[in-house]
Amino acid sequence: MTTDDAVSSGFDNLNILTGVSTSRDAIVAANELYEHIYQPDIDLCLFYCSPEYDLKALGDELNRLFGEINLIGCTTSGEITPVGYLKNSLTGVSLSGDGIDVVTQRLDDIDQFEISHGSDVTRLLINDLASQSGVLASSENTFGFLLIDGLCGKEEVVVSSVHHGLGSIQLCGGSAADNEVFSETLLFSDGKFRSNCALLSLIQLDNPFTVFKTQHFVASETKMVVTE
Repeated sequence: MTTDDAVSSGFDNLNILTGVSTSRDAIVAANELYEHIYQPDIDLCLFYCSPEYDLKALGDELNRLFGEINLIGCTTSGEITPVGYLKNSLTGVSLSGDGIDVVTQRLDDIDQFEISHGSDVTRLLINDLASQSGVLASSENTFGFLLIDGLCGKEEVVVSSVHHGLGSIQLCGGSAADNEVFSETLLFSDGKFRSNCALLSLIQLDNPFTVFKTQHFVASETKMVVTE
């Protein structure tokens, strides 16, 4: 089944479409999401999916539908969708318009990631973005978005390195998951699902934006000291 709650948000020079499918069939879900979020000249398409799908079938169908579009995504432990929190669904968003430019780079073999790699990839992306948009990236017009294999054991190192390389440009994102099985967490890039990698996008906007975070725990007065 599909929801009737695909959402379109229009800003100056920017159009955002969101949608969700609750079909358990990978082919059906991919097509329903495509119907909700496809628009002309997409700059970035992002999706989150349950690991319970046939991921080979889902990836192949998404690749067939979206073609050369900059489509990235990852597996989850539950999906935040336009209709609320769901399990075992496929949800996504597309961004398009004259007021947005996006560049994306995949970082492979992150189990071997070194601190210097973050500076290398951010320098490459910042230069690519400036060439594409004609505008130098800054904290006023650009933010970074990072997806990473949740079982890589390198999340803190990658985030710290990338954050340092971005300077004042803010960074948001998260880790791929697998319904808390802790077996395999996958990212989607260049037409297929992959592990042991991260995806970094720089998103430059004409519109104002705010980077914020949420968390599911509340601080207490109890302190924990990690000894190992």
